This record gives sequence, structure tokens and C-alpha cells, in this order.
Amino acid sequence: MKKYLLVNLCFLLMCSCFTLTAQENAFLMGGEQPVKKYTIMERFEPEYILTATEREKLKAERFAEIQITMRVLDTMNISDRKREKLINDLMVDPFSPRLSKTMAEIRFKEDE
Repeated sequence: MKKYLLVNLCFLLMCSCFTLTAQENAFLMGGEQPVKKYTIMERFEPEYILTATEREKLKAERFAEIQITMRVLDTMNISDRKREKLINDLMVDPFSPRLSKTMAEIRFKEDE
């Protein structure tokens, strides 16, 4: 009985890891969620909300900025562990202090 429970638990853990990896890869490869035509807030306050085309344009700009930052991080001469942490920060929290500090150091070196 315990053996089956352990096997099922391991199987469940492996499936969840594969699912998370697939979701992250889909995001990195451009698998994006479509922009909704109407939002709930637009229904009540239309003057505060951008149109769907404007939101699509902003989303494309953010994705292009993420791709540029990814290319910069890939070319940096840093350890793989730190590079992975920075890429994770870019995906999870693009305004994290660690990523902001690294990008500021790069811009400072470019200015000199």
C-alpha cells in the first residue's frame, strides 16, 4: 500500500514539474495569451481603459523589451547560476532589485 502511494506521489510530482516547465517554455517562445477585446472595467469606465489594439501594442513592446534583456543576459560574462536567477527574475518580477541593479551596472559601463 505504501509503495503504491509513493509511486503515485512521485508520478504526480513529475507531472507537475513537466507542466510548469512547459508553461515557462511556452512563455519564452512567444506562446502568449490573447488580449481580451473587452475588460470588465471598460464596461463601467471606458475612458480609463485603453482599447484592445493599444493593449496589444503595449504587450508587444513589453515582450520585445524582455527579449532584448534576455539577449543581454545571455551575452554577459557571469556565472550560469546568476544568469538563471536573473532570467527567473525577468520572468517573475521584471522590476526586481537584483535585475535592476545588474541592468543599471551595464548601462553605467556603456556610458563610460
